[in-house]
Amino acid sequence: MANASTERMTPAEVVRLARRESCDGIAWTTTEPALWWPFVIETSRLARQAGLFVVMVTNGFYEQGALAEILPWLDVWRVDLKAWSDEAYREWLGSGRVEAPAALVRQRTLEAARAGVHVEALTCVIPGLHDRSDDLARL
Repeated sequence: MANASTERMTPAEVVRLARRESCDGIAWTTTEPALWWPFVIETSRLARQAGLFVVMVTNGFYEQGALAEILPWLDVWRVDLKAWSDEAYREWLGSGRVEAPAALVRQRTLEAARAGVHVEALTCVIPGLHDRSDDLARL
């Protein structure tokens, strides 16, 4: 992308652009939304107030307070399950500081569903990491 350009936009400008282009909603995807959290929260709030839907594609690895902050503004929580065991998360994904990382992701996903947010789960099956039938059954 030699000729790619970027432009800084405020949350309000993003929502105006989405409406001007007749978009039905905004999807936070490709880069984990938590990396630019204040912008995501404000834009999502404004989008919902403008009648747009909001989708978040996430790894699901959120503290309780952060989840509570975004849930009122979400229509869809699409979680990318990296593994289904705490051991795999710690060994392969470097989440050693969290006692039960897989359980945390499952818990946050259940909380989103209980809040009335549409939930979708996605995973990539990695041969040798979590491709056994008992691994898949736990999913």
